[in-house]
Amino acid sequence: MQLIQNLYNVLTQSNKLYKVIQIIPNDDTNQLILHEEEDVLDIGMSKKTYLAIFKESHTYFHNSYDKSTSNSHDDLQSLYLMTLGFLITTNEHSTIIKLHEKVVNKLNNQEQDLEIISSFLTCKSKRINKSSSLWYYLKKLTISQVYVKKDYKLLNKLVLRALKSCKTHFANYYANNYLRWIIMVNQIMGMSNEFLIQELRRVCHANLSDSSLWGTFCILMKSHNENGIELIVEEYNMMTGISLVTEPSSQSIYQCMIPNEFKWLINVQCKYLTPYRLLIQSCESNDILISLRSKIQDSNLPEDLRQLILNSINRKANSLM
Repeated sequence: MQLIQNLYNVLTQSNKLYKVIQIIPNDDTNQLILHEEEDVLDIGMSKKTYLAIFKESHTYFHNSYDKSTSNSHDDLQSLYLMTLGFLITTNEHSTIIKLHEKVVNKLNNQEQDLEIISSFLTCKSKRINKSSSLWYYLKKLTISQVYVKKDYKLLNKLVLRALKSCKTHFANYYANNYLRWIIMVNQIMGMSNEFLIQELRRVCHANLSDSSLWGTFCILMKSHNENGIELIVEEYNMMTGISLVTEPSSQSIYQCMIPNEFKWLINVQCKYLTPYRLLIQSCESNDILISLRSKIQDSNLPEDLRQLILNSINRKANSLM
């Protein structure tokens, strides 16, 4: 399985923050095409190479699946490469995901695996970038390598890669779901979300029409209801067997950001309703809503947009009564 071995070598030997895999059209070579620029390593491969990786992994799987019970390091490493070949070329293959996790646990190479899987999820293939199974597996790796080890510098790296995934594919539900999960786990564990709020603010300002990103940004600004916390705790416990201790929900410390973000949208003449609406929905006090109403009434936005925003403010005010 030389082709997936080559990709494995590139991903594990590069120290670039982003390692973006993409298919290059009209190229019949089996060589990986590498290009470095600032903090990005672009990894190009022909469609021929991509299909060959799938074929060699598929062949090995059907000829050597009995090795899945082996404890030989060489057998396990070959199985590991085979599952990586499947994971980068197919999506939602539950048997392969389970086998991959089993092999990783035997090899005890979770740290290396996290580097590879988080890089896979920044690739330009929608099937892989939006694989719910891979994002779910990334949560498991995040728990074992970040939260258990308290490696919060690594968490920042994973946040940036998830945001890269959002940039690669517009309104990426699965990447945003992962970011929202991090936000909730951090809040439950009493950890700071300051890095997340700054990075989300930056990317949202650059992507006014991405409702998924704005939804994630606004989640940071509001308190989480008990049902949402219970779901996160239940999922965390199911993954790890470790019980998370939750604190009573209190008002988010980021509520004060809402008026400034709202004013910024007005100043840049944002023509999309969604960012305004999501900020309004995040409000937890009538005082903030009064401030927003004043700002929109004094704005020079188009009248139809102004009216839609005012309607949203009124609906939210009624819900807070």
